[in-house]
Amino acid sequence: HEPREILLNLESFSLNKGQDPLAALGLEVMQPKLPPILGQVMDGDVAQKAGLMAQDRILEINDKKIEDWY
Repeated sequence: HEPREILLNLESFSLNKGQDPLAALGLEVMQPKLPPILGQVMDGDVAQKAGLMAQDRILEINDKKIEDWY
């Protein structure tokens, strides 16, 4: 179905102290997988000095394969 915009009123919903209201409702925040591609490298920053450029794809960090930003 088409995504909808929903306003939730949880004033009457009782939560335990520190409890995540979305988790209490059985909901999870959607975290789409984002490819590890650099969007921007700041001029003069450490990344630029290391040779990184915008649109570079990160394949590994410290010998650990990276498939997405999560």
